[in-house]
Amino acid sequence: MVTATRVPLPGSIRKVFRAESGSVSTPPGDIFELRFLTVMMGIASLLLLLYEY
Repeated sequence: MVTATRVPLPGSIRKVFRAESGSVSTPPGDIFELRFLTVMMGIASLLLLLYEY
């Protein structure tokens, strides 16, 4: 379960960083999506910490 959750995350982060670095001016939708991804990453990291303990 932990490996299944950890595998797809780096690819999505790389896509977001590529989109951010490629376009200097980002529409509000991309900013909202980036915030949503950061919130989801925080929740996922908290879940991983809870599962390890």
